[in-house]
Amino acid sequence: MSTGLIDSTSESVERLRIRSLDLEGREDLGCRMVQRHVAADREFLSAVVLVPVDHSLGSVSEQRLSIEGECRERMDALVDSVHGSAAEIFWVNRTLLVPSVAAPELSSWVSSKAQTVQEGGLDRRGSPYVITSWGNNVINEVEFYDSFIGQKFREGMIDAQTVWLDLERIAEQAEDLVEAQIQGEEHVRVGDGQTEALLVSLAKHNLLFDEVLMRASAVRSAIATSVLDSWQYQLLRNRVDQRVRDADALAQRRRLRREARYESRVSNVLLILSIVSSVQLILAVVALAYSGSVQDFPGNRATSIVAWIRWIDADIWLLLTFLSAGLLYAFVAVRRRL
Repeated sequence: MSTGLIDSTSESVERLRIRSLDLEGREDLGCRMVQRHVAADREFLSAVVLVPVDHSLGSVSEQRLSIEGECRERMDALVDSVHGSAAEIFWVNRTLLVPSVAAPELSSWVSSKAQTVQEGGLDRRGSPYVITSWGNNVINEVEFYDSFIGQKFREGMIDAQTVWLDLERIAEQAEDLVEAQIQGEEHVRVGDGQTEALLVSLAKHNLLFDEVLMRASAVRSAIATSVLDSWQYQLLRNRVDQRVRDADALAQRRRLRREARYESRVSNVLLILSIVSSVQLILAVVALAYSGSVQDFPGNRATSIVAWIRWIDADIWLLLTFLSAGLLYAFVAVRRRL
């Protein structure tokens, strides 16, 4: 059953194509799974470096220097094997292979957040187990290369790395967007578009993670989720969600400020037009009172309104006009401050 996690045609990972390098089975490199990740126009290599431990030599703590040296040699060999490739070495996970009969002290090798997964379930004693942590893992099975749990470990590890790499990409985009919006470098429309694209990316990431949970085999999914738990995936996911919410909130506030400025400008224009219309109306009435010839000008009766307008001096009407316009503007200004 294909999970789509290493299938470039999968819709949920259409932006994150993955294909295998021709290094599968190179035991001299100490790796059985090397993947090339293509994301954001950059290529990254991820690998699982396997290091067997001789339990007769003592605990892992006592062998720490020799193990570190062997890991470095195998990682250097891995880098040399892909020399000339445009890809960057992005992630190498170091895994110790310990015999089933050994129970080495692993506190110096794995982190306090380490997770344990057993092939036969947590209640089945004697079944092969995998301990996952940040960067370092442990498998207590000598025949790891050809075992069932070895195959599922490799698949689950790459699944976890795929999910992590995708979430890390979204985290970087969210961080850049939040910083740009805080500094006011993004245009409102550009910020809205980037925020929407970020929400779409996060929704696609949810589909990618759902594939790991629902479409992968039980052991493979358990390995992947165990690895992500040991890497504190949920903590990073919560921080990414917060960044996306911050970006959306900042975009919303900038959009509201932009709309408020636009509404303020529109109201100013309407206020000016209303003042001009009021002045024009008053002056038009005064002009009407003085229109026509002396014999037939309107309102020639002494009791007419037009005669009363003519009775008041035109300068007074002009003064009253500007006074009315000033009072109208003052009224609107006071209402805005309330």
